[in-house]
Amino acid sequence: PTKMSPNSVFNTVFERIKDHPEVVSRVGENIKGYGRDRNTHKEGRRNFIDHDKFTDLDGVKHIRVKFHVEGSRGRANVYAEVSQDMEPGEFAYIIIEQIIRGQSNAVALIDNRREMSKEELQQKLSQKLASLNAVLYGHSNCQWTQRQIIEFGDFAKNLKVLMCDKPDAKEECEKAGLQGYPMWTINGEPLPGYQPLEQLQNIVTHM
Repeated sequence: PTKMSPNSVFNTVFERIKDHPEVVSRVGENIKGYGRDRNTHKEGRRNFIDHDKFTDLDGVKHIRVKFHVEGSRGRANVYAEVSQDMEPGEFAYIIIEQIIRGQSNAVALIDNRREMSKEELQQKLSQKLASLNAVLYGHSNCQWTQRQIIEFGDFAKNLKVLMCDKPDAKEECEKAGLQGYPMWTINGEPLPGYQPLEQLQNIVTHM
């Protein structure tokens, strides 16, 4: 399996955390790790690891995994993320979570995540949308259209925006078969309604 396969990430993370003092203090000794179900025969496949693959706005591939650990005193969930450009043994994060009396109790064993500034997100997301031939259909009198454009700040100029009340946009808007404003098409796929930047980011990184 490759470095970016779910089971490879599981194996690497488990080896990293099984003797970690924080993990031992939470779940005890003799720690075992497993995927979706301890009873692997029930799944019909060996240790299926829940995972999510995506490509970030810089074009770098990532994988996130979730698995479980169990020791002599209890169980916990483990969440981790790695990217293709990381060295072996590097992680964006490793988080261990226990549910105690219905409440999540989580701690990051490793956290190398870097939060983008709003301006950086606006720039990279607008460029990614342009590369996916995205079109924002709107109307000059629609407050949600205006709000969607404002979300991108100075980088709205990177977007293809069609105001469907304008004569020069009439033909394209009719072809799009709009049922309301605003509406996106991204890679030819319709996406109705106003979308926060973070939601758009999640959509385009999974395309």
